[in-house]
Amino acid sequence: MPAITPLYHDYRIPPATALPGDSLRVRIARALEQAGWTPTETADGHTLATEPRTLQRWGLYRITVYLEVAPIGDDYVRVFFHPYRQYVTGGRSKIPYLSRRLRRMLIPPLDEHFQAAGLRLVAPRLDDERRR
Repeated sequence: MPAITPLYHDYRIPPATALPGDSLRVRIARALEQAGWTPTETADGHTLATEPRTLQRWGLYRITVYLEVAPIGDDYVRVFFHPYRQYVTGGRSKIPYLSRRLRRMLIPPLDEHFQAAGLRLVAPRLDDERRR
């Protein structure tokens, strides 16, 4: 089984499920807040981003992640994960994938609150499906 995951996840609103009331953008922002993220506006005004959050601290660096959420149309959302190592020297380097450990820290709370907002994960990976 693969031990790494790409830096994005896709969600879709099922066709039979309408989103009454709040707009998709409001529901995304609420789901992010409930999952423990702090939403912020982006320069383009279309996507939502989050404040960076430190997930792990190691001796010489800490792992920090922020999210970007891009609504595509009225029924599709792509969540981009931006993990990086922040070194004690001030430098930083991008982590090119989500390891199992990072995935376990990020995905379950996000999935739970996105599903509560009416969004379903598109094409779950085989190893994720076996664990459910």
